[in-house]
Amino acid sequence: QGVLLVYDITNYQSFENLEDWYTVVKKVSEESETQPLVALVGNKRKQHGL
Repeated sequence: QGVLLVYDITNYQSFENLEDWYTVVKKVSEESETQPLVALVGNKRKQHGL
């Protein structure tokens, strides 16, 4: 079981939102016998034509 927390490296707000998402992950998995592996991924989408 695992979770990818992905944020946009060009958008600082998306990085700040990770704390909220991590809180959700912890809350959902509280009653689970095992905690999920969590990976943080910085992503940048290349926009064509710019």
